[in-house]
Amino acid sequence: RGCPLCEGIVAHLEELQPHVGFLLEKRYIEENADWATLYRYEVPVLAGFTPDGREIEIPRPSPRASGVFLMRWLRKHYFEKLAESLGSDGS
Repeated sequence: RGCPLCEGIVAHLEELQPHVGFLLEKRYIEENADWATLYRYEVPVLAGFTPDGREIEIPRPSPRASGVFLMRWLRKHYFEKLAESLGSDGS
């Protein structure tokens, strides 16, 4: 929808998706007034979810991030936090 930064990171995430196994859902901030206000200058926005639906905010990586760098970024800012949240639930 006219966001080159978003389109670039989505393309890289789509390349990683079959190898890592995460769900990729695109959301458009202009469809939600709260998101538009909150993230106006912070696109692309990344978030992950725990199995019970809690959101894990993922800091915005460089729009040029790809491949190994992006995988490490996701590991540090999502997968490790996900594991911690599952461990804290006693699971």
